[in-house]
Amino acid sequence: MAKRPNIIYLFADQWRRQAVGYANEDPVMTPNIDQFAADSTVFTDAVTCAPICSPHRASLLTGKYPLSTGVYTNCKEGLEVMLQQRNAV
Repeated sequence: MAKRPNIIYLFADQWRRQAVGYANEDPVMTPNIDQFAADSTVFTDAVTCAPICSPHRASLLTGKYPLSTGVYTNCKEGLEVMLQQRNAV
């Protein structure tokens, strides 16, 4: 049986992709992330149907589009946004 690879998906909140030393775009020092990137595969292009964190996280957790999860925008104080619970069929 073939050994399946381990996958670690990093989703940093409020962090531009240029703000890492290995990208050589912003004057920042991120030695641990740079080493992690050197030992890993870095994907620099992606597509999302929700470019803000709460809907994206809801999609990752459920495998559904953000409008189907009930989390269509970022969670804010006083806004009734929450992951919808579905009964098992």
